[in-house]
Amino acid sequence: MRLKALLADDENAVSPVIGVILMVAITVILAAVIASFVLGLGPGGAAPTVNFDSEFDSGGPDSGGLTVSVTGGDSVPVDQLSFSGDVANVYGSGGSAISGTQWPANNATGSSEGETAISAGDEVTVGVDTTPYEVNVVWSSDDGGTTQTLTTFNGE
Repeated sequence: MRLKALLADDENAVSPVIGVILMVAITVILAAVIASFVLGLGPGGAAPTVNFDSEFDSGGPDSGGLTVSVTGGDSVPVDQLSFSGDVANVYGSGGSAISGTQWPANNATGSSEGETAISAGDEVTVGVDTTPYEVNVVWSSDDGGTTQTLTTFNGE
């Protein structure tokens, strides 16, 4: 009889042990998720919403000039915007080619934080090196860890 009582007590003890193990596992997982966001290891900031328009001039610079205009949306610092694809040169407001593929600061307006940012009404000319062409406007987060193509222009 004593053996039967011993087995019955052990079966009742299994449930609390599993419960404790599950609670510890849940606590560890929650701690890891919270720590990743606190330490900045979570997902980066969301890309801004900006509306662009373009006009292609086959007689423009290089193989043609694509004028990219901002028609509305969020204000974005120019150091977070660049062009990729069939880009030969990016032209500043004076009409001269600038080095690199960044949106030129002199083709943007100031933001409320005092840094140069694009907003509605700003435009820049991008010289394309081939026709047909594909030019992307690319946004990069402050830390450079996240990039996203905001829009793509295709044409012939």
